[in-house]
Amino acid sequence: MSFDWVGKNSEGVPQWVGDGDRPPLWIVYGWLAGSAFFCLGTGWLFFLQLTGELQLQGWPLLALLVGGPLDALFFGGVGLWKLSVRRQVERLVPQTDLAARLGLDPAQVEELIHDKGIRPRLGVNLRGYYALEDFDPALILLRGSSLSPAGTDSLLRVPADAASSPQDLMRPIERSAD
Repeated sequence: MSFDWVGKNSEGVPQWVGDGDRPPLWIVYGWLAGSAFFCLGTGWLFFLQLTGELQLQGWPLLALLVGGPLDALFFGGVGLWKLSVRRQVERLVPQTDLAARLGLDPAQVEELIHDKGIRPRLGVNLRGYYALEDFDPALILLRGSSLSPAGTDSLLRVPADAASSPQDLMRPIERSAD
């Protein structure tokens, strides 16, 4: 099981290929655990060197002082990178789910993507993943609702129990004199 970066496509969108739709947690935590292992191992060997239990000189000491932290930075950097990709994929919406999320037909979504020139933020297994913020906020916030069985008259009429005189609708707050 893997999840690997393969580069950018012709539009400049980062492309990922893997067994799932995001990096599995065990891969992310494996890289971070490798970083922790190198940190702890380097710290332990450095402690043994300081106490005199370990007598390293020359290249072995240099390898301990430089190699351990560099390995820890490498493993930690890759782990944090894959964790950030995992979180980014969780925030994004695949193109197949955009129509349902926006309340549009798939053909309308394709037309909207083409007309506005919206590019996917990521490509995972040859599918585009989009951010909803890239689409018109009005489409996201103000989706059309379906009509009630009563028809359009029920949407535009005043409720039956509403007060009808202007005095009842707007009057100043009466303050008591204390």
